Amino acid sequence: MEATLNIIDRTNFAETQTGNRVSRNSVLCGARQIKAEGKTTIFGGAIVRGDLSAVNIGKFSFIGPQVVLRPPAKVVKGTMIHLQQTIGDYVVIEDASIIEAASIGSCVQIGKNCIIGKGCIIKESCRIEDNSVLVAETVVPPFSVFSGFPAQRVSELPECFPLIQKDIAISLYKSFTNPNQSSNSNLNQSLNSNSNSNSIQRPTLAAPNQTF
Repeated sequence: MEATLNIIDRTNFAETQTGNRVSRNSVLCGARQIKAEGKTTIFGGAIVRGDLSAVNIGKFSFIGPQVVLRPPAKVVKGTMIHLQQTIGDYVVIEDASIIEAASIGSCVQIGKNCIIGKGCIIKESCRIEDNSVLVAETVVPPFSVFSGFPAQRVSELPECFPLIQKDIAISLYKSFTNPNQSSNSNLNQSLNSNSNSNSIQRPTLAAPNQTF
């Protein structure tokens, strides 16, 4: 698996002390309930609904353009409540996907135009292919590839996948330009779906917790 990267101009982003990068064109509702571990990137047009419940995002994770993070709703004794949403480390969510999962493990790829239904649980080291729809309460086992509408398990990932995904996420983070280079505020990267690659590199160290 390889990442083909276009350079991203960070002048369109605000950056925190722990390296979180947030597009000035994103929408963070209830920012006090949105927490990131560091080196997380939120792209333009993304909406994070921290006003509904807590949203926790791990380090080196990417929330792509027009992605919506919405904590899942649940009816309890006739009253609708929203549960917190947790996203792990080294997670890449591509353009225009809608995420209502309860939790997403580390080293997960979610493709473009996906719908992740209410209360889904995506375990660590998984891939959801482009245009897939996970129905509510789906549990995706580790090292699984899901695809389709409704999405079903279509293949498995190799044991080396977590190291590959860490390398992809770190490479994406490092792809930002300095302010004097050309502008491109979109994610603009493609992930080759060949899971048999041996291009593995070591992960970097974690950053401390950061609240937006």
